[in-house]
Amino acid sequence: AVVSTQSTGEEAKLKVDDLLEAYMGIRDLELACTILETSDDNSDKANFAQDINDLLGDFAFPEEFISNVWDIIQTERAKTDSKTDNSTADSAADNKATE
Repeated sequence: AVVSTQSTGEEAKLKVDDLLEAYMGIRDLELACTILETSDDNSDKANFAQDINDLLGDFAFPEEFISNVWDIIQTERAKTDSKTDNSTADSAADNKATE
């Protein structure tokens, strides 16, 4: 499960990198990673956008870019939550089977 979580994060980083190229004409995996890490403390798009502007305001990311990145983040969070739920269900089933 750990390997798939890492590949999911890698997939999100590549998607953000693709958006950087589409909107800004640059490819930068380190910047994509920084953008994704900025989302860690945010539960809504407005706070995320504010944090991106505070941290990376020199890039002047368009609102649509921020919105698309937020969609990627939400999709990745849903996948992670789904995997966590499945792991919990599997553990419960395993515990029940051993009783």
